[in-house]
Amino acid sequence: MFSEFVMTPPNDQYLLVGSDLELNCTYQPAGTPSHSSPEPITPSTLGPKYDTFNIHNMSMKMNSQVITAGEFVRYVNEATLGLVILNATAAHSGMYTCYYNGEFKTAKKVVVAGKISYIV
Repeated sequence: MFSEFVMTPPNDQYLLVGSDLELNCTYQPAGTPSHSSPEPITPSTLGPKYDTFNIHNMSMKMNSQVITAGEFVRYVNEATLGLVILNATAAHSGMYTCYYNGEFKTAKKVVVAGKISYIV
């Protein structure tokens, strides 16, 4: 079993303008069930490639542009980098990607749209 990075929520996200969203990129050591919250990171739970895992080496990009650190929440004990989007606008739509040490790990699409109006 290999260590991996996952993004949550698990599916691409389709939001209405004004919605809030938190995208999380989480390092899951080998043997961590993907359906549960990861265990706190300790030397015994790290995979061999990430035996010196450092959450500060995780980053996210939107449409290939680095996202500034001010928009992030780092959950050190869970090895999770969370991007908080409050009051989303159409400008938040795009492909969000997770990186560790500059290496691509996983991606998630976010689409933000206005209300649909029907003319009767």
